[in-house]
Amino acid sequence: MRYAENLSTCKVKTPDSPKSMERRSRKDRNKSDLCKTRQRYKNPLCVEEKIKYVLSYGGGVNSTALLFHLVNNKAPLDLVIFSDTGNELPETYETIKEIKVYCKNKDIDFVTVHFGYGLFDIVKPSLYAYCYARKLIPSRMFRWCSYKFKIRPIKKYLKTLGETIQYIGFASDESKRAKYKDNLYPLIAKNITRKGCIDIIKDEGFNIPVKSGCFICPYQTVKSWRDLYLNHKDLFDKAEFLENNCSNKKVVFALKPLRELKSGFGYNSNKIDDYIIPPCESGYCFT
Repeated sequence: MRYAENLSTCKVKTPDSPKSMERRSRKDRNKSDLCKTRQRYKNPLCVEEKIKYVLSYGGGVNSTALLFHLVNNKAPLDLVIFSDTGNELPETYETIKEIKVYCKNKDIDFVTVHFGYGLFDIVKPSLYAYCYARKLIPSRMFRWCSYKFKIRPIKKYLKTLGETIQYIGFASDESKRAKYKDNLYPLIAKNITRKGCIDIIKDEGFNIPVKSGCFICPYQTVKSWRDLYLNHKDLFDKAEFLENNCSNKKVVFALKPLRELKSGFGYNSNKIDDYIIPPCESGYCFT
């Protein structure tokens, strides 16, 4: 039995409605008819498509541990894909470099995709440049940044591969994030927690990655903003500049403007924990 078949229990089960079953049946018939037409004209594209197994990689602890877990268990894995917003943390880009070397040694393709628009998507701005030009900042409410710069670039690329199955790195202690039934969640299926992910990475001899996410992510906690201020002040200043550039002055990254928030960084009297925003647990951008 294949490894992926053993993970069937980690898919999100939802009952199919009669309409959805009818649509799926119609889609299967259309696909079969198309294949027969191609065979009639001896189109080489008509060979039976091999399902490709893809790891959606975010550069953080969970997806890194999942990569090692899949390789060590000889699971089918054809591609590792990373969607670059252009504004990841420097530590994340260092992790990406190491993982690219690892994948090359394991004969696994690693692909980086970007958001693009215009003819053939030749314009590929970073998330920061996109926001600056439009005088806005990423939104906690609408999550347009996750869709435009994470989900859509991956979906567009996967469409070129034919039929694919995605591995998503959600640990077992965050199983409520697994909301998409067509994906596979091996860490949940194997009951691997966040601590278990860290142990897997240590066993491979790799450094533990920082929490993945761009430095202008609206879901950062105040502690994360403080860490950014102390460790990468240049990036914090850019985030503050972007917030000040926003046309809607009521929209801010945290519960107060960054220019006010930073005034207490490093001082116990600020009571940082009073301002902490709960971390994102939607699983929307698969990181």
